[in-house]
Amino acid sequence: MGEISVIIPTHNRLLKVLRSVVSVLEQDSLSLIKEIMVVVDGKDDNTIEVLSALKLDLVKIIETSGDLGGGAARNIGITASTGKYIAFLDDDDVWMPDKLKYQSEYLADGVFVGSAYSTRNKVSKLSIFDKEYSVVGVVDILLHTHGVSPSTIIVPREALLEVGMFDVKLKANQGRDLFIRLSQRGLTLKKVCRQLVMQDQGEHSRISSSIENRCEAHAILRERYLSGLSGYIRRLDLVKTSFVQVNNKSLMHRIKLSMMLLKSLRLETFSLVLKLLWRNLIR
Repeated sequence: MGEISVIIPTHNRLLKVLRSVVSVLEQDSLSLIKEIMVVVDGKDDNTIEVLSALKLDLVKIIETSGDLGGGAARNIGITASTGKYIAFLDDDDVWMPDKLKYQSEYLADGVFVGSAYSTRNKVSKLSIFDKEYSVVGVVDILLHTHGVSPSTIIVPREALLEVGMFDVKLKANQGRDLFIRLSQRGLTLKKVCRQLVMQDQGEHSRISSSIENRCEAHAILRERYLSGLSGYIRRLDLVKTSFVQVNNKSLMHRIKLSMMLLKSLRLETFSLVLKLLWRNLIR
C-alpha cells in the first residue's frame, strides 16, 4: 500500500482535471500512491459525476461547501487524507511519468521534496549550476530563486498540520509562504533537478498570476519574514520584486535592473545574483 496522498483542487475544469488525474495514474511508481483526493471547489461542471462514473479505485472525491479557493481546497484535502506524505497537483498541471520515481529517493523524516518544472511556452527553472538535486534555503524560497511550485512538492502530512497548512488569506504566493514555514520548522527542501511537472499557463489565468495579487502577497511575506534578515538580503528582495513587476519589459530594462542588483550586494550573495540573472534575464 502506498504512503502518498495526492491532492488535486479543481473548479470548473473537467477536461483539465481529468488530464491531471491520468498523469498521476500513469506514474511509473504507481504503487507509492495511497489515494488521489480530487477536491471539487464549489458548483462545478459535472466533474463529480464524470469521475464517479469512471470508478477509479484510487480516486476519492470531496466537494466543498462553496467557492473557497485553491488554498482552502488543498487544506480540506490535507485534513481528509490518510497518507504519510502529501503531494499536490494543480488541475491545470500534469506530472511526468517518472516524477514519483525520482522524488521518492529523497523522501525521509525532516525533508520535503520538490522538482524543477516546465511550461507550454518554455523549459525553465534549470541552470548550468544545478546537480542531481539541490538543497533550497529559506532565502532562496523568499527571493523565489528556487524554481519550485506546489505541483512539484511532496511533504510529510504531519509537518503540514503542525505549521497550519496553506494561508488562505494570501491571494498569491501561498506556496512560498508554506515552504518558508516548513523550513523554519526545521525541514529541508530538496529540489530534484529534473523537469518532472508540466505547467499549463495558457489561455486561462490563475488568480495568483495577477501582478496586483502577487505584489500584495509579497508585501505581506516581506513583513513576516524579511525583518530578521540582513540589509543586503532586503535590498536583493527589492530588486527581485522589480524583476517580477517588469517581467515582460525589454531586455535593456532587465540589464539596468541587473546593474542595480549588482551595486546593492556584497560578494557573499554572488551565487544568488547568478541565479537571479539566469532565471530573470537570460530567458
